[in-house]
Amino acid sequence: MENATENVSLSELSTDTGTEMSCLFSELNPMPTEEICTHFNELRSDMVLLYELKTALATCEFELQTLRHQYEALNPGKVTSLLLFQDHH
Repeated sequence: MENATENVSLSELSTDTGTEMSCLFSELNPMPTEEICTHFNELRSDMVLLYELKTALATCEFELQTLRHQYEALNPGKVTSLLLFQDHH
């Protein structure tokens, strides 16, 4: 798997991850030991992956909605299993 940070622009990473990180560490200011830095980098990588997964999910939901509309246009009045997967957020 390629490096997760390669798929996310720096501004997106700074804005989204930085905001979440500041919430997590608002009152903490740990000494930057090697162990702390390693854990911090792992956490940041996990957050980038989460951001990418959220983006991929949104893309898939958009594509599914587009397919739903195409199906409905071609088959008016018919119901398909695609319609069963409507947004459940």
